[in-house]
Amino acid sequence: MIEKNMINQPDIPLQTIGFFEKLLRASADGIMIVDASHNIIVANEAFCEFFQHKRSEIIETDLFYWLEQLDTNAIKNWTKLEKIVHAEGICRDAEFKFATEQYGSKYLSVNASVLKRVGLEETGVIISIWRDVTEQKKTEKVLELREKQQAVISNLGVLALSTQTDVSELMNEAVNQVAKTLEVDYCSVFELLPGGEEMLMRSGAGWNKGTVGNTTLEANHNQHTFDTILSREPSIFQDIRTETALHDTKLFHDHKIVSGMHTVVYDKEKPFGILGVYTTDLHQFSKDNVHFLQAIANMLSNSMKRKRLETDLKILNRSLEKRVNARTEELSEKNQELLSEISERKQIEETLLQSEKLKALGVMSSGVAHEFNNILAIIMGYAQLMQQGYGDHKKLGKSIRVIIEATKDGAEIVRRMQEFTNLKKDSALYVLLDMKDMIQQAIDYTMPKWKHMAQANGIDYHIDFTDVRETPPVSGNTAELKEVLVNIINNALDAMPEGGTLTFSTWKRNNVVFVSISDTGEGMYEDVQKQIFDPFFSTKLPTGSGLGLSAAYGIMVRHGGNIMVESEVGNGSTFVLSLPVSEEISRPTMSSEPSLALKENSLNILIVDDEEYVCEFLSEFFTEGGHTVRKACNGNDAIKMLMHGSFDLLLCDLVMPDVTGKDVIKTLETSGKKPHKVGLITGWNYNAEDADKEDVKVDFIIKKPIDFDDLLNKINNAFSFQKV
Repeated sequence: MIEKNMINQPDIPLQTIGFFEKLLRASADGIMIVDASHNIIVANEAFCEFFQHKRSEIIETDLFYWLEQLDTNAIKNWTKLEKIVHAEGICRDAEFKFATEQYGSKYLSVNASVLKRVGLEETGVIISIWRDVTEQKKTEKVLELREKQQAVISNLGVLALSTQTDVSELMNEAVNQVAKTLEVDYCSVFELLPGGEEMLMRSGAGWNKGTVGNTTLEANHNQHTFDTILSREPSIFQDIRTETALHDTKLFHDHKIVSGMHTVVYDKEKPFGILGVYTTDLHQFSKDNVHFLQAIANMLSNSMKRKRLETDLKILNRSLEKRVNARTEELSEKNQELLSEISERKQIEETLLQSEKLKALGVMSSGVAHEFNNILAIIMGYAQLMQQGYGDHKKLGKSIRVIIEATKDGAEIVRRMQEFTNLKKDSALYVLLDMKDMIQQAIDYTMPKWKHMAQANGIDYHIDFTDVRETPPVSGNTAELKEVLVNIINNALDAMPEGGTLTFSTWKRNNVVFVSISDTGEGMYEDVQKQIFDPFFSTKLPTGSGLGLSAAYGIMVRHGGNIMVESEVGNGSTFVLSLPVSEEISRPTMSSEPSLALKENSLNILIVDDEEYVCEFLSEFFTEGGHTVRKACNGNDAIKMLMHGSFDLLLCDLVMPDVTGKDVIKTLETSGKKPHKVGLITGWNYNAEDADKEDVKVDFIIKKPIDFDDLLNKINNAFSFQKV
C-alpha cells in the first residue's frame, strides 16, 4: 500500500513504513496523502470506497478529479482546507457532502495536517483522514426537526389561547409554520362544504396566486382525500402518479404534486375538513411528521371548539344583560322614591351578572383547559424525556429548556383561566390571617417596583400606611389573598407612571373587615370600571393578559368576600376589599420537597389515558427508571388488565370516553383487585376534596401538564417513603 517513491526516502525507516502500512489497512476511516500538485500519493481502501473505485484507479491521479465527483463545492472546500492547514498546520472537521444512488446523501468529515519529514524542508504534502458522519448528521437533523416541531406546537398553542386570535388567522399561521418546519412545497386546510361532496381550500401556503379561497375538491375526483375524513385517520400518498384518483385532480396536476399527507380537523365532534402537506418530489414522511401534523390538526380543532363556546357565552351574556336591564327598569317604574335602594340593587344585580358570567365562562374554560392541558402534557412529557437524554448537549439542551419554560407559561395561563372561574372554597389551605400583616407583606413584596426600580428611573412613590388599624383575623389562603393585594398594588403603580401616593386603610363594620387601597393615578372611565373584573379585559395590551383582576374577583368570592372599585378620570382609583371575620382555622397540608427518583425498585405500573402520547411518554419515563409498565388507552381495557394482573401502582386519567377514571377506580373497590397505590391524572380543576365528595378513593392527584419531579414526589409520599 505504501508507494515506492516514499519507501526509497532514506529518512523513513522500514519499521516505520511497516507500521504505517498496517495502520492504513486497519483503519475504518479513509486515509489519503496528497502532494503540493494535488497528486494522490497514498490512499487506503476505506478512502477509495467513498469514490467506489479501486486503489489502483485512484493512486497517482489528480485529487481534484475525484472531488468533482462528490459535489460542485468540493474543490472550493478543499482549497479552503489547504489554506487553513498551511497557515495553522492543521484543519479539523471540514465537511464534504455527496449523493449516491443507493444510499442518498452522504457526509464526510475531514481532518488534515501538513506531513513533516525529518531532515527535509516543508514540501506541501498533506495527510488527511476522512470519516463517514452520515448517521450522525441524520440523528442531528432528526433532533433538530423535533425541536422545531415542539417549538411550533408550543407557539401556536399560546396563539390559540389568545382571545385576540380568530380561527382564520390561526389557520394561516399554522399552514405557514407547518410548511416551513416540514420543508414541504405546499400546505393547506380544506373545509368540508355542506352536502359532504366538496371541500374548499380555506388557508394555504405555497400555492399559486388566487388558489386559496377559490379552489374546491370534488369527492368523485379525490376519493383518497375524502377517505381520510371517512376513516378519521391520517393518510399518506407516496407517489400521486400511481394513484389515478389523485393524479387526475387538476389542482395537484397544475402544481406538479408527487407526494402528500392528510389528517382530519374536527369542529366539535364532526369533521371540519383536512390539514394536508404536499411536495413536488418523491418524499418519505416519517412517523414523527405524522404525529406533528396530527398535533397541529388537534390544536386547530380545539381552537374552533373554543371559539364556538365563546360565541355561545356572548349570546348568554347579552341575554343576561337584557334580563338585568329589564328588571332594573321595572323596579325604577314601580318606586321612583327609592332611587338609593335601586342603586344598591343594581350593584347587587351587577355582582350577580359577574357571578353568572364566571359560571358560564367556567363551563367553557374547564373544557378548553382540559384540552389544552392534554396538549401541554404531551409537549412537557416529551421535552422532559429529551432533557434527560440530551440535556448536556449545549445547543439542544438550551432549546429543550426553552420549550419546557414555554410549556410552563402556557400551563400558568390555563391555571389562571380555571382560577378566576373556580368559586369552590378549599378550606384545607385556610389559616387565620391579620390583614394588617398581609398588607405589609404585599408592600414588602412589591418594594423593588415602587422603590428601588422607581428611584433608579427618577420616579418617587409615597406609601401612606397611617390609617391601617388592627382588625379581627379573617380565615383565608395566604398565597391567594397576597396575590389579590399584589395585583391591586401593581395596577395602581402602573396608573401612576410619573409617581404618586398609594394609601392603605383598614376598618371593621358588622363583623366584616374592610381594606381600602387608593392611588392618585389616571383613574378610569365608567365603561372601564364596569369591565375591570371581566376575564381577558385589559387596558395594558399587549403586555397585560387581562386575568389579574378577574382572578382577584374569583379569589374574593371564594373567600366569602367581595371586591369593588370607585374611580374618577384624573383623580385616581380606590379598591375596597371585604372579608368576613372568622374564628375558624385550618392548617394547610405541607407537601414534601420534590424527589428526583422513586425510592422503590421494579414497580409494576399500569398507565391509563385516552391520549396515546401521554401513555407513551409516561411509559418511556418509568421504563427507563427500571420499572415494568403496561398501558391502556381506555377504561374498559384498563379494567380487564387489572382483573387479570397484579399492579403496584395505577396512574389513571380522570376524563375518558364511555368508562371514566372514576368508573375504573370504583370498579376496583368492589372487585378486590385494587393496586397498592392509585394516582389520578387530570387536566381539570379537580382536587382531593372533590374526590372525597364523590367517594373516589385515590392516594394522590397529579395535574396536567405533568412535572416529573412532582409526580415522583407524590408517588414516594404515597408509598410512605421519607426524604433523606
